[in-house]
Amino acid sequence: MAERRFSRFKIVEKCFVDYENGSSEVTLQDISLKGAMVEFSMATPLNEGDGICLSFPLGHSDKYLQFNAEIKHADGKIAGMEFLETDLGTLFELHSLLKANTDTVEEINREYSLLTGA
Repeated sequence: MAERRFSRFKIVEKCFVDYENGSSEVTLQDISLKGAMVEFSMATPLNEGDGICLSFPLGHSDKYLQFNAEIKHADGKIAGMEFLETDLGTLFELHSLLKANTDTVEEINREYSLLTGA
């Protein structure tokens, strides 16, 4: 398995995935600036390489962060994905959320710089 370049953060939250044959409410298990892992209530209907859209609620507002992603692994009820397309505003919001949930702000800032070139 390839070495991860982006730190994962354990954030357990209900979110949604839309895929070719439907949509599901899932539980976010962890997230990074470049991907996430979710848990389905039943065995995942997804396979490696499938495209999906992950919608993640932002706090207690009606705002959702949305990520176009590709399934990198699916096993039982768990699916890991890589974010493919993320607009700068969404990436900034995710960066802010992750900074608020870590003691290693320098690391998350370095990872954000890698993605944005800033």
